[in-house]
Amino acid sequence: MKRILYLLIVVLFTLSSCRDKDLDMTLMSKTIYEGAVINEITASDAWHVTVIQDENTFVELEYSAFLEEYLRVTNSDSELKIGFSRSLNIPSNTVMNATVHTPSLQKVHLSEAVSAVLDGHFPEASLTMELEDAATCKGGDFSGRADVKLSSASTLVDCYFHGPLCNIELDDASVFKGWFTEDSLFVKLNGASRLTTYGGVVGGANVEVSEASSLNMLQTYISRMMFIVVQDASEASVAVTRPAILEGFVMNASTLHYQGNPILDVACDATSTLSPL
Repeated sequence: MKRILYLLIVVLFTLSSCRDKDLDMTLMSKTIYEGAVINEITASDAWHVTVIQDENTFVELEYSAFLEEYLRVTNSDSELKIGFSRSLNIPSNTVMNATVHTPSLQKVHLSEAVSAVLDGHFPEASLTMELEDAATCKGGDFSGRADVKLSSASTLVDCYFHGPLCNIELDDASVFKGWFTEDSLFVKLNGASRLTTYGGVVGGANVEVSEASSLNMLQTYISRMMFIVVQDASEASVAVTRPAILEGFVMNASTLHYQGNPILDVACDATSTLSPL
């Protein structure tokens, strides 16, 4: 009986190996949607996506040949969708790249381990960006209002937001690293998420750091006021320079570091630390 079971396992493994070896890995490419309108991008299924700000609109696809029958790339009502028609077991050497050239970008939704690069300045009046399911995104320069949400261990790095308002929310061990130059900034961190800024100037900021999350905004200058809540074993470091005001609460075993000698009105409970730098 054991020998039969062993032989069955060997046969199944062999068949699986043969199936992988039989996959057609020939590199295919095509250019689609030339001259179309694309200002929203939704991508899933671990595609590698590059978005280039360009006066001309077109999409370049590069992929392994065996994926041809499963491709699901559509453009409807200016929304480009990139993915597959079904779940696939994809070998690590599979090629699946999409390069999108478009003059505008108003909405980005990345999921299921998609990795994306945003190249260029996108001057739209507003942007909505959502990353989930371990999606990653790098780059991009946005000068309008921005609403950004990261969840499920997603990452957004080297991104520059400058405009009237940015609202950014991170959850489930997500990470943001970038720049803000905004009149108003709203930040909410939950679930061991991390936000780090590399520079910029913000007029007013409203910040909440919770659930073992961390925030480092020492490189960003606050010109008017920051209201901050740091709680639930979280940590934050901020730079607020007089005559700007720093207000808020630090509680539940949390720490707030600050520099710049601000006008200070922060309540700190006995389990937490309020520390000048």
